[in-house]
Amino acid sequence: MIIYKYTNLTGNATTQLECEGIIDSINLANVHATDSVNIDLSIISIIPDVNNNFLPIDNDWTPLEAGSANTYYFLKNVTIPFGVTLVLDDLHFDYSKYYLNIKLSAADSAVDIGIKENTEIPRNY
Repeated sequence: MIIYKYTNLTGNATTQLECEGIIDSINLANVHATDSVNIDLSIISIIPDVNNNFLPIDNDWTPLEAGSANTYYFLKNVTIPFGVTLVLDDLHFDYSKYYLNIKLSAADSAVDIGIKENTEIPRNY
């Protein structure tokens, strides 16, 4: 089944985007009235410790002593002018293995996000 999720994001805190399936594409629309926005979009792979202990602390996935985490960027400091939409197509990453994080550049940044997910593709494909 194809699922579309939409959210409005403002501010410059790192935010984890919630998803349920395989993410196919993401639309990022800068809806600020006049300013450009710089965006970091990353996935974090979580490798838990032997007891599967990983806890989010202030939206920052911090590994415990025996675990580790890796961050991989789709976008790093990419500028989207006001009134422009950036479409990231053919992503196809499995949300059960990664957490999707986004960070905007300024406290008054405003972005609308559309995510297309496919819940029918088997995991570990």
